[in-house]
Amino acid sequence: MNYEPITHCSECGSEQLYPANDSELTCELCGMVLEILPEMNSLITSNNSPEPGETGGGAPPIRASRMIIMANTERLEDDLRWTIPSPKKKETKTDEKVGKSIRDRYQRAYSRIGALDEEISEEEGKEEKDHSKIDHLRDELLDAQADFEQIRKKASSSGTWGDESSPQELEQWVSNTSARSWLRLANDEEEVDLDPDSKSILLELNKLGHRVLRWAAWWEGRIRRVGFADNLLWKNGVPERSLRDESGKARIIPSHERVGIEVFIALVGRGDAFWFFDDFSKKARMNASLIGRILKEDLPIARSASQSISSMNQRLWMDPGTMVDFIRRCAEQCGTEAMGIDSVSPTEIPLPPVELWGKLGIGPKGEGRTIVPRYWAEMWDKSPRIEQVDEEKIIGRVRYDDFDYHLDEEDVEVESAHYSDWYTEFKEAPRDEEEEPKRWGYVRRHAFPILLRHIPMAYFIAQEFWNRRTPNYRAAAVRMLDLIASDLDWCAASVEEMDAWWESHWEQQTDGTPSVTTLRVTGETA
Repeated sequence: MNYEPITHCSECGSEQLYPANDSELTCELCGMVLEILPEMNSLITSNNSPEPGETGGGAPPIRASRMIIMANTERLEDDLRWTIPSPKKKETKTDEKVGKSIRDRYQRAYSRIGALDEEISEEEGKEEKDHSKIDHLRDELLDAQADFEQIRKKASSSGTWGDESSPQELEQWVSNTSARSWLRLANDEEEVDLDPDSKSILLELNKLGHRVLRWAAWWEGRIRRVGFADNLLWKNGVPERSLRDESGKARIIPSHERVGIEVFIALVGRGDAFWFFDDFSKKARMNASLIGRILKEDLPIARSASQSISSMNQRLWMDPGTMVDFIRRCAEQCGTEAMGIDSVSPTEIPLPPVELWGKLGIGPKGEGRTIVPRYWAEMWDKSPRIEQVDEEKIIGRVRYDDFDYHLDEEDVEVESAHYSDWYTEFKEAPRDEEEEPKRWGYVRRHAFPILLRHIPMAYFIAQEFWNRRTPNYRAAAVRMLDLIASDLDWCAASVEEMDAWWESHWEQQTDGTPSVTTLRVTGETA
């Protein structure tokens, strides 16, 4: 018998499945083990994008696997129990049930959410904020999110999508639209051929020499390739709608900043470094105060980021490839050359003590503290069903317990049921109506903070610029110190603490060159 692979989780519907322990097909979002896999060596599990110039192999892309996060249904001490309100049900016209109309409404509704979110982000980024306008826009966003969820449910249940769309294709469209919105690409603009007057953040991000082949999904013939940002946003555990806390207050997540945080985490991934967080956030046009709000107000980021966040916190150098990329990126951005720094052994780069290493986790900018981010763990489908209330407890007796079954039919006077006592009680008794289950879950902390592990390496690179007298070495070293200081403004560790650690390390070296941190004091650039 041919092996028919399972394509989605029967528990939560996610298509993000992962072969755990080389034999158990497991859902990455809810942790359910779906089956024991046969012939694991014959299953395709990679998602390697083709190199430029290569053609697709004909097989559909398989999304990159992520870490399995087992959802503990017990409430943890630090968990917040928040809810997703039910969407308001609206009457719809008959022609709205036609597949093409549903598709159009689906896309228009989601585009409206993106436009409102961007407008809110722009207003909140202004120095003089119009709070009444922001509150009005937030209310509009909440309504738009509720409308979209209602359309989404109707589209999923109608079974009429038109000739060109399916539920999965529309979900792919959502993740692609979100990716393009974050990149600030115009409607018909392609990331490989940006317009001369483009407003895309790629104009700045591309200067960093990242290794992302394509950020948003694209087509190679009839094969749809998954972009870097699409893959991050595809069912990543972030709720589609704004959550409400225990007091009923709506908690709106700044989506541009949230996605930017997730992109930065993914770019570091399992490597040692990518780039400086503060400079990256500026290139991506992220608002520092909104990033701080995500952390301070316990707003969730992607649950699927857990693996990369965990890797960030490992106190060792583990990927020479990303280390080399970071060194060369620093040299280019600081106007100098690597001159052999990119060939050093990882063992030559020191690590700060455990306590200081832990203080490199980010928090709100300028507050000198580290806050571990949160994620959303939905629980409503795991809650027990409510038992039906005993009828006798409602009306004092069972509805027919006073009926005399021994009476002859012809002896009973026929009476309209609408005027009988039991009918009145029937009308007044609570109805056992089937209600939509209330969606709720826990806003739970990730295991670790978003740690800026590149900072100790940046000290080493700045020192080597000076030691090796690379071109424009003084200016390059000062630029590195400035980038370090800007990143430390997000951390619990201070510039003084990190400078003292580096100076202590450098005192033990035989090189006669002073510590590069002296340039921070003198400000030499010539």
